[in-house]
Amino acid sequence: MFLTFLSNLTDEYYAFVICNTLEILSMTKKILLEATHYQINKGLVTLKLQETLPRFGIFTLERIYKKLFDDYHCYLPDCYDNPKLLGMVLQEIFGASNHVVIASIQDSLREFSTQPTVAEFLKNLNTGFMINERTFVN
Repeated sequence: MFLTFLSNLTDEYYAFVICNTLEILSMTKKILLEATHYQINKGLVTLKLQETLPRFGIFTLERIYKKLFDDYHCYLPDCYDNPKLLGMVLQEIFGASNHVVIASIQDSLREFSTQPTVAEFLKNLNTGFMINERTFVN
């Protein structure tokens, strides 16, 4: 019965099935590449934060970890998706001099700021500040 069904299929049907299969594979590949791109950028930003923040004191990173978890129930990698949380924590810890820390983070991520998601992270982290011009606006 199945063999009879297969023998009745036309070349057009095979072409249709092959095209649809290729389209599904193409969409799957695109989704996987986007997820990987997102994960790479998230890891890169987290790594740069872990590299930059200790420059401002031996226990700075630990204080930021603790404040993020205690106040917002999140971790440093979560700030990639919500950079305003990191900005608020930096404001709470450093007060008026948080702009220096934000400028340092921006400098460490400068070579990656052409990536749209990294640029968006920096933009949201810098809410209220214009770091590039070193002018501060509230």
